[in-house]
Amino acid sequence: GHSTEGKSGAAECEPCAAGQFAGDKGSASCSSCAAGTSTNNKTAATACSACAAGQSTNNQTGAADCSVCGAGSITPEEGMAVCTLCEAGSSTVNTAGATSCTLCSPGSHAPNNGSASCEGCAGGSFSDKNGTVTCTLCSKGSFSIANATMCNLCAPGTFSENDGSAECTLCEAGYSTEGVR
Repeated sequence: GHSTEGKSGAAECEPCAAGQFAGDKGSASCSSCAAGTSTNNKTAATACSACAAGQSTNNQTGAADCSVCGAGSITPEEGMAVCTLCEAGSSTVNTAGATSCTLCSPGSHAPNNGSASCEGCAGGSFSDKNGTVTCTLCSKGSFSIANATMCNLCAPGTFSENDGSAECTLCEAGYSTEGVR
């Protein structure tokens, strides 16, 4: 007969680690979960589950659990391997685990990709539509307060000589704005 000396068979079966699975009876090894799936921190899994929308495995295979997308990034559907940054002009409104980005409202902007929130336009600038990337400066002769959706003309007797003014200046004594445009 054959000698079994120096060789050993398995004395027991071991559970697959979290992030790995064995789908069939008689498996000699465990397989890693695909990117976008995990075992939800369970060991001895027979299958991996898709990450929920708003979560990913950060492109890792063999993930024990899915991670929530940080504010400024999303996964619109389940089973996604990576979170996608919101485009400039939109944000996740300071929410982690978001499934969609929200366009910035008029009076605000988001200059960069991956913004957690939109910023109000500074005084002297405005945004009159949704999804603004950069606020527009008010032209000379007009002004705006912060978060403005439009610029206002300087009142008679006041002026602004530069673009981007947050306020108008009173004419000095002996001067007026009559006839000036």
